[in-house]
Amino acid sequence: MAEIRQIVCDNEKCGAVKKAENHWWMLWIDDEGELHLRPMRRQLGEGVLTFCGEPCVMKKISEYMNEAAGQRKDNQGQAGSGNGSSKVIDPVPEGERHAQLSPIPAH
Repeated sequence: MAEIRQIVCDNEKCGAVKKAENHWWMLWIDDEGELHLRPMRRQLGEGVLTFCGEPCVMKKISEYMNEAAGQRKDNQGQAGSGNGSSKVIDPVPEGERHAQLSPIPAH
């Protein structure tokens, strides 16, 4: 007997089952942490998530971006300041029109 596979949307609040629609999306994150998104293909690889449409896939992308932003903040906090990109805006001196930027002092 042939095996019947059911594809279900990976948005935990959706759960739609794929029928004949062709607007489904595949999303996966590779070993380097890069996100890949493409229209649904017939063969699904291991670790590939499937989504029934734009709202569901965008929710997952948003979650991924929030996690990545949190990891960057954690890494910046561990590395400390002095990475060359952090600046402080000094108050505008009396009679001048532009603020001055100064490096953040190392702690």
